[in-house]
Amino acid sequence: MPLATLSLLATVLTTNLQSKPMILIPPVAGKAVSKSAEAGVIKTIELMEKSWNTHDMGLYATLLTDDCQWVNVVGMHWNGKASVVKAHVAFHKTIFKDVDYMTESACIRELAPNVAIAVLTVRMQAYTTPDGHKVPEGQTRLTLTVRETKGAWLIAQAQNTPIDKIAVQFDPGKG
Repeated sequence: MPLATLSLLATVLTTNLQSKPMILIPPVAGKAVSKSAEAGVIKTIELMEKSWNTHDMGLYATLLTDDCQWVNVVGMHWNGKASVVKAHVAFHKTIFKDVDYMTESACIRELAPNVAIAVLTVRMQAYTTPDGHKVPEGQTRLTLTVRETKGAWLIAQAQNTPIDKIAVQFDPGKG
């Protein structure tokens, strides 16, 4: 796909669960994402958001590979689907039981056949940690490595990092 067409993709909106737009941002370099990969990864992103916001960790589990690894916003590392699901179930019974998030944007690129990376900007509602610390509403950058398995794009790796709104003002890589 030509770069001009990719640039137009930045304006293409897909409706997410809260009827708010998710902006698709084309990758700067590399080959174009196939339509089937893009559609599959977007479906996974939308189902992940739906399962989080409905606290349906059974649905969440269907989006993970058996060997999935997950690093959360405070550096906890969960190795394997069972561990990832166990942690999410525990947190959705406590600190995230009333917390929704919305995917604001996604940049998807294929690394190889049936393997893609999605970098999401996510807006998370405020929550209180187990030690009583109040985390205000804010954004995180969620990076997913997904692979196609039997027609579904499943999460094999995830890393979630809080976006520091003060630090990003001084990002030397922007511009």
